[in-house]
Amino acid sequence: MPMASRAFAVRGTWPHPPIMRIALLDADLPQARRIAKALALADHSCGLFNACLPLLRALQRDGFDALIAACVSEADARALLASTRALQPALPVILMLARARHLVGCLHAGADDCIIQPVRADELLARTDALLRRVGLGRSRADKIETFDGYAFDATRLQVVANDGAAVQLTPKEFRFALLLFRNRSRPVSREHILAAVWGRDTRKPSRTVDTHASRLRVKLRLSPERGYRLLPLYGHGYCLEFVPAPRHALAYLGPHCAL
Repeated sequence: MPMASRAFAVRGTWPHPPIMRIALLDADLPQARRIAKALALADHSCGLFNACLPLLRALQRDGFDALIAACVSEADARALLASTRALQPALPVILMLARARHLVGCLHAGADDCIIQPVRADELLARTDALLRRVGLGRSRADKIETFDGYAFDATRLQVVANDGAAVQLTPKEFRFALLLFRNRSRPVSREHILAAVWGRDTRKPSRTVDTHASRLRVKLRLSPERGYRLLPLYGHGYCLEFVPAPRHALAYLGPHCAL
């Protein structure tokens, strides 16, 4: 892997927050910038790294929704996969490989997808969106509603509908914050990530702004263990929406037609 230790942030000028935060590891800066631009135009936020160490530090500090990485050899790919999965086990990874003969070995090593360089930005973007959909992180551009256990998010109306049929009207920022938390269920979300996703480029908002919105969401969406979720503040970091499975004795009341 390259030894330089520079990291870049690439963001589009979106009218709305990014769909996903994607880490891009590539020492070929012209290629990396071309790919990052394509990701930004598709409404993704891209963290650009040209060395492993700053990438691993970023994963440890905050995490990403997916990783796209250029690898020179199969050995480099295996080392990268082992390091990143140790920090974020479920991280979807697409490898950009220099040689076609490395493809099978990299897939066996745990890569979710591989593409041979030189890389066409449109093909890589299509593969990225397809992978995110497969792992339940992406969304169809034509689909205005995203559903999670017990909650349906209607982006057109800025409403969240619970499984009991109750519709909760949210402000645009509340809706973006709630959707970010549900997309990252059981994963810590840093304040920096929240501010970037909910308030766009203005990451200078005071800490109490995030806390105030979190408290509102906890009340409005009734986020409690009884309803399957617990919104936890993480001291010095951010928040985590924790999924709380229903106890078996509670499931028994669903009726004989529901298999346990």
